[in-house]
Amino acid sequence: MSLPFQNLTSTSAGLALAVAACLCGAADAASKVTVSLIPSAAITPPGTEVDVTVRLGIETPAGETPTVALGAQVALRFDAALLEAILPNAVQNAPKGSFALNPSSTTVDSAAGTITFFVLDPTFAGVSTTADLAVLRMRVKDGVDSCGGDGLVWFDAVGGISTEIAVNNGTTVVPNLADLPDLNIDDEAPSLSVVPTTVTVPTDAGSTVGAVVAEPTVVATDNCDATVSVVRVVTLAGGATSSAWPAEFPIGASTVEWTASDEAGNTAVETQTITVENHQLMDAVILIPGATRDSNIVDRSIRFKVRSTFPTQTVTMYPDLASNRFEGLAMSVPVPVAASYACLCAKDLGFSVSAIDSTIGVVGTRYRAEFTLVQGDLNNDDLVDIVDFGAFLLREGQAAATDGQANFNADGWVNSADFSFIAINYFQTGLSCGDFTAGAPRSRMSIKELRRMGLGELASGDLNRDGWLDQQDVQQYLGHGGASAGASERMTPARW
Repeated sequence: MSLPFQNLTSTSAGLALAVAACLCGAADAASKVTVSLIPSAAITPPGTEVDVTVRLGIETPAGETPTVALGAQVALRFDAALLEAILPNAVQNAPKGSFALNPSSTTVDSAAGTITFFVLDPTFAGVSTTADLAVLRMRVKDGVDSCGGDGLVWFDAVGGISTEIAVNNGTTVVPNLADLPDLNIDDEAPSLSVVPTTVTVPTDAGSTVGAVVAEPTVVATDNCDATVSVVRVVTLAGGATSSAWPAEFPIGASTVEWTASDEAGNTAVETQTITVENHQLMDAVILIPGATRDSNIVDRSIRFKVRSTFPTQTVTMYPDLASNRFEGLAMSVPVPVAASYACLCAKDLGFSVSAIDSTIGVVGTRYRAEFTLVQGDLNNDDLVDIVDFGAFLLREGQAAATDGQANFNADGWVNSADFSFIAINYFQTGLSCGDFTAGAPRSRMSIKELRRMGLGELASGDLNRDGWLDQQDVQQYLGHGGASAGASERMTPARW
């Protein structure tokens, strides 16, 4: 079809004839003429304006006479479901270039999604290389939901008009056409999941730095993209940052920020908090000799100590008749941070003197210790002496809870079987790790001194009424049972 030059300008028909008169010479068929659609941005989310440049390109082999373009008519269609033309000036003159629009010949049908326009080089010098014909002002509609941005604007015949180039022999050339490349109009952020989002761990046994923490499970998906890039920024306690996962997280609170980005630049952010507590953990085996076939499962309060006293932990002790002892396990005992422990101390409150373990090892991320506790200390002074004998006599002969004071073998009675713990371990001193001492065991105390110490109730242990709680009272109990002679009758050989 011939280009209707009479429509190229808004001037008189005389100017059109003048243009035709200047179109002399022959077009070189060796030239390659192309018209392309160039977007202003490759990523255009909903609500974003995108300008489309209509660009003419002429390639002529060396030694050949170039084709000279003097004007053009262009026919386009666009996806009206996704794009809208920005009216009233949806088609504008290119900022740089030799061509000018014929406004009266420009048509835009937003509902049908069509555009036609005509341009002419007013100087009639023409273009033989590259020039922009016009700029289309388009906008991605708000709220559209589409992953694909392909086929948004393309060349097509509209109302009998197709894209042609007026060249310098007075005829037209049908150019090669390059439709608008794919645009990314996705505005939905990826889905990002970090599990777990919160990690709280103690410092690893054997470390004074912190703890090894496994990388979390991170899952990122997107509604449009098959793969999603994920980056992380680790901010350690103290403020240092890194993209690398640390070999150890330091003591304190650190954060890891994970950011997932899709190809359209939409992002999702998740923050993981990692807290390394300023203590380590110890698991301790507790052994207490003295279980009999009448012993019961019993809870004991175990205190651990080195440099400072740790929280007391309730440990369930189970009788092991084969070894005549109670056995229990204290789990997750918090201990101060140290590279190693040469010694730890444990005590069964109200029952035993302190014992130590100097062979503490590391199992996994925890310390592991074992303590064998010697019973007989009723007043928690870390000694087994005459004061404990007096405290025993206050309860001797009575029914008692399995964890009742002086009921060392947890059989439900305080009797001579329990006294045997005091007798066997008499003058026993608790062991320490060098940071405290228990003093010396006492073999006798006056009743006046006991009262000054607030232990006046122990005066009942002065069985011979000589004003002293001493060995003679122990002998009186062993020989005659003292004031509680009937209590020993509850103890039979079969029960021991």
